Amino acid sequence: MEKFYSILSSIRWRLKQINEFDVYRNNTNHSLHNDYIYRYALPFEKVDDPVGMTLFLQRNWHHSITLSIVYFIVIKLIQWIMRNREPFSLRKPLFIWNACLALFSAVGFIRFTEETFVKDVVYSVTNLGMYRSLCYTIHPKSVAAFWALLFALSKIVELGDTLFIVLRKKPLIFLHYYHHAAVMIGSAHAG
Repeated sequence: MEKFYSILSSIRWRLKQINEFDVYRNNTNHSLHNDYIYRYALPFEKVDDPVGMTLFLQRNWHHSITLSIVYFIVIKLIQWIMRNREPFSLRKPLFIWNACLALFSAVGFIRFTEETFVKDVVYSVTNLGMYRSLCYTIHPKSVAAFWALLFALSKIVELGDTLFIVLRKKPLIFLHYYHHAAVMIGSAHAG
């Protein structure tokens, strides 16, 4: 029973540490992130205030639920408006939309992968061991943190996918808009 209380105490200490943002200070033995140094970082690819960003997301994630409800209502409204109209072609705008999303995803993948793959798999396993490679996270001020934030925000932009389906009068299944809303809420909540 004493071991159980010891584990419980350790969990409580860790939760307290996370809630007080001690994890963002990498000057203790208890830090939960690795300090990976990027080969290059663009001037805008940084998070100056990870505590402020995290608190903003923690305090405002519930707005993603409101946005999801508005999203469902707007989609139904546009479907109702389009019921007696001819479908729009939208070939060029759809191509540009998809090209921009694909470019964003590719750049985000490349930038995020350097820290997560190189640091976690190659550097951590060979130098720090398997535990740190699996249990430690990205540095909260790093390029990867910046792209993780953009990924979460991109879920709002990706709601626009549904507009193309509705305006072109293509079949819209429940799974499509449920997926967009659920991923947006999950990304915002994970903040």
